[in-house]
Amino acid sequence: MADMVIEAKRQLIGIGRQIAAKGLVIGPGGNTSLRVGGTMVISASGSSFESSDESDYVAIDIETGKQADGGKRPSSEVLMHLECYRRRPDVNAVVHTHPTWSTSVASSGTKMPPMFPDYVVFVGKPAILDYVIPT
Repeated sequence: MADMVIEAKRQLIGIGRQIAAKGLVIGPGGNTSLRVGGTMVISASGSSFESSDESDYVAIDIETGKQADGGKRPSSEVLMHLECYRRRPDVNAVVHTHPTWSTSVASSGTKMPPMFPDYVVFVGKPAILDYVIPT
C-alpha cells in the first residue's frame, strides 16, 4: 500500500504541474486528491502546484478522516474531498482549482447567458452562489 501512496503522490505532482502550466491556478489556489483503496492522498495546505514535491501530499484514511501519512497539514478543503469519496465510491480523483478568469466571472455576480449549444448541453443553467468563506 505504501508504494501505491507514493505512486499517487507522483501522479498528483504531474497533474498539478499540468494544471499550473495551463494557467488554471496561481500559487496555492487549488487542491487535488486521489483515492488509493481506503485512503485519500491530498495536497497539503499552502502547497503550490508549480513547486510541490512528495512531501506536499498527505494520506488520509477515508473512513475515519485521520491522517495516515505525511508531516504537513492537509488542504483546508480536506472535508470536501473526503465527502466526495465517502458518498461516491465511483469517484477516484478530485481536482479543485481557482482559474483566474472563471473565478473573476463567477465573482462578478453576473448571470452568463448561453452562447453556444454545448453550453446548454454540458452546463445547463448554472447556479450563482453568494460569497462564502473558503473551506
